[in-house]
Amino acid sequence: MPLSANTLIHFTNNKDALKKILEEHFKIFHCKENIVFPTKNATYIAPMVSFCDIPLSQVKDHIAKYGDYGIGMTKEWGIKKGLNPVLYISKESNFAKNLDAVFRGYLKHPNNSETNLEEKELALHDILRHIKNYEGPLKRKDIAIDNYRYSDEREWRYTPDFKEDCAIVLSNKEYSSEEQKKTADLK
Repeated sequence: MPLSANTLIHFTNNKDALKKILEEHFKIFHCKENIVFPTKNATYIAPMVSFCDIPLSQVKDHIAKYGDYGIGMTKEWGIKKGLNPVLYISKESNFAKNLDAVFRGYLKHPNNSETNLEEKELALHDILRHIKNYEGPLKRKDIAIDNYRYSDEREWRYTPDFKEDCAIVLSNKEYSSEEQKKTADLK
């Protein structure tokens, strides 16, 4: 039996959301991520649609966390649409330390807001949108797991191109009120 499926599945909590996907396609929502780097955490909110390539025979635990309803698309479809597997990092790895150094070096510049970023800096934000911790705390609704292994999700993400007319990364301050959330998710 293969470790991953030839299908990318997007899970949701209810039938109405599933029907909406069928009628209007996948909707991009902003998701909050907290990446634990060796020196400091990086928390960001980014527009995305998440999928997994877990074989159906192994989705029971995933369904409990992300919803009872799923829609599967071929991996070929996902690749054509620009989806990419998430890059999982282990906090203490040399790779995480190097990523941390790159992001910290960039973040030291005081005038870095998304409105005046150069293309190479936007590209760096794009990389951040595709990184997730290998393990860490999971908090979803009534679920709290201290040492959850995110890599078991085998997540793939669609994120809009950073050249599109949308904020590619938001801060907690820019996405704290219900009105800010609603406005950001409409784009």
